[in-house]
Amino acid sequence: MAQNYFSIVTNIGRNKLALSAAGGAAVTITHFAIGDGNGAEVNPTAASTSLVREVWRTPVESVVIDPLNPSAVLVTSIIPTASGGWWMREFGIFDVDGDMVAVAKPVSQYKPTALEGQLEDIRYEFQLIIGETANVTMLVDPSVLLASRDFVEKRKVPVAQLSLTPWVPVKSMTITAPPANPAAWDTYVIPNGATGAWAGHAQKLAEWNGQIWNIVAPLDGHGISLPDGRVFEKVAGTYIEKIAIDAQSGKWSYGVTAGSANALTLSISPAPQSYVAGLIVRARISTTNTAAGPTLNVNGLGAKPIRYSNGRDVFAGELASGRDAVFYYDGAAFILMNPMLYFEKLAPKAARRWNAFTPGVALSDISGVKSANSAQSIASITGVTYLSVSAYCGVKNISTTFAGVIGYLVLRRSGQADQGSQYLGIYTNGSGSEASSIQQPMTLSAEFNNLDPAATYTLYLMVEKDLATGPIVVLDTYIRALSD
Repeated sequence: MAQNYFSIVTNIGRNKLALSAAGGAAVTITHFAIGDGNGAEVNPTAASTSLVREVWRTPVESVVIDPLNPSAVLVTSIIPTASGGWWMREFGIFDVDGDMVAVAKPVSQYKPTALEGQLEDIRYEFQLIIGETANVTMLVDPSVLLASRDFVEKRKVPVAQLSLTPWVPVKSMTITAPPANPAAWDTYVIPNGATGAWAGHAQKLAEWNGQIWNIVAPLDGHGISLPDGRVFEKVAGTYIEKIAIDAQSGKWSYGVTAGSANALTLSISPAPQSYVAGLIVRARISTTNTAAGPTLNVNGLGAKPIRYSNGRDVFAGELASGRDAVFYYDGAAFILMNPMLYFEKLAPKAARRWNAFTPGVALSDISGVKSANSAQSIASITGVTYLSVSAYCGVKNISTTFAGVIGYLVLRRSGQADQGSQYLGIYTNGSGSEASSIQQPMTLSAEFNNLDPAATYTLYLMVEKDLATGPIVVLDTYIRALSD
């Protein structure tokens, strides 16, 4: 009975094997092809030189000696899930010269695609009786090979480890081109923009098995680690750095400032995705700030003002070169958590003092023009960035009518008002004479920030009255100013 399904060496193949046995070049098998017989069953013969109608071709997976028959070789090929949409009625084995050295008649069947229901790759293995197996070799292109079943069976643990084990060590996740000479089992995370065999496989794992790249797409939750100790977890298809280890070491929130003295920049790793209220960063200051109100820009997310906890801009010189500063982001600005100059300015024992006191001297009836109402002043205040001021005066109403009086502090620079305090008002009854009038106390205080140490200031205690009343006199005027 005739054999319905078979594989044979073609005449061309036999001639090449004979030449090889006589000392010629070995027969080098390279490709496996499928034909559909042009819609009908075919009966190939040794005289066949090509398939009736070829529909698909791929490099062979392996060519090995049959362990059960030393006179035969086994040729293996894999048809991927995605390939198909045609009938398989004839197979051909081709050598490096493009000659068909063997042909086979398989069971006629349709090869569906993945969309048509094909759920796994198909593996074909052919036995060719050739006699002298030493004369047959294989030439492959590793960039287009698939793993054979035997290969996969022997390596179930490594492949499973790639896709299921929570943490897998990788060599890099930034290299875009497959390394030319990787070590066996080197593993990489494929980044965006990858080329070569990695192209189109961003955020997948690539493992070199010694011959080809195994590319695996782990599920969300999978983790990898880099040689520098950083770890990443796959979230929504992308590996995102976890900061647990870095947070313990402190490096995730610490860096050295760059930029300019008053527009600081800072780079930390891993880089924050955005400013979030509660973010804390620490920085070694490179250059002392020379002006009040410097800014900080972390990883290019935008410059934000640096302030004290009371909302005021930090003073010039607060961020001293070489000092470690701690900043807390409150949603709008970076709050300096460890100020030094600010508290030094508030400490009287560390401050300079200016005093002005004129006891028991009554002014003439004060006018209603503010610029003429200086009851006391301190001139030539220089070299300061901050003043804490308290002032006092006594007020007597020597008219016969009820009167209102207000007081306030003004700091002038080059004759122009630079900063001022809140107003304080009192009301007093008139007695008709200075001797019988009661002296009403008026106490004021103010803080003046962000002053220019190179400028010269004059501090004034100002008092004014209602225009329609009077006379009003001011006595015992006193100003005390504490400075850095």
